[in-house]
Amino acid sequence: MASMNKTHVTTVDRDGNHHEVPIAELRWRPTAYAIIIRDNAILLSPQWDGYDLPGGGIDLGETPEEGLLREIQEETGYEAELDALVTCENSFFTWRTK
Repeated sequence: MASMNKTHVTTVDRDGNHHEVPIAELRWRPTAYAIIIRDNAILLSPQWDGYDLPGGGIDLGETPEEGLLREIQEETGYEAELDALVTCENSFFTWRTK
């Protein structure tokens, strides 16, 4: 478990660069991603300059399940049914700035 006396955390941007960010500047943004397998293939959706599992941010007022189903629909056009939670992870992510 992380120390509650920390003042900074290390974040990673999409290019793999590490940044020390004051905890006071962090924003909470839970996300959920789906692993959808059909006919021995995994469904991926276009993201930035590549592909990723369908999913994204959970909006305020949504449950993780509701947010994930919405994200799947938005990114793929498919309606899905949820089966099981595979894992729960955490990371600190920094957006690149111009």
